[in-house]
Amino acid sequence: MKKILSFFLVLSLAFASFAQLQDPVKWSFSVKDINETESELVFTGTLDNGWHIYSQFTDNNGPLGISFQFTPSKDYKLIGKVSESPKPHEEFDQDFNCTVRSFSGKVVFRQKVKRLSSKDFKITGTFSYQACNNGSCIAPEDRAFSFSVKGAEAAVTEEDN
Repeated sequence: MKKILSFFLVLSLAFASFAQLQDPVKWSFSVKDINETESELVFTGTLDNGWHIYSQFTDNNGPLGISFQFTPSKDYKLIGKVSESPKPHEEFDQDFNCTVRSFSGKVVFRQKVKRLSSKDFKITGTFSYQACNNGSCIAPEDRAFSFSVKGAEAAVTEEDN
């Protein structure tokens, strides 16, 4: 009997560990050059079936939306804010008493940058999001990102900054 109880205890711990390590969003990162001095950082998230994440443009009373933090550097300057596509699903949520915007399937976030260095460099930072399904949510945590960016092909002057 002790062996059976021990077996189920070990099995339960294995399932609990797996659930904590579960990440229903697979991320890929790429850089697209726009012109001689501008690039676009592309964050692509593919969500497991039945899961969703929330838009960065959420109501203050709503769920935790995705957020991005870029490590400041003299090598680049952000142009505008992070955009998202496709348009999020919008639905009034009675629990939050507000309209909730979410993504399922595939979502793409884009950030334009001006390259200020003629040498190759990295753009790093973190992003945080909360993934949920109909029964539960995974607590948000900071995830690191790093993009390898080619230096600007054209001379960048102080006036361009």
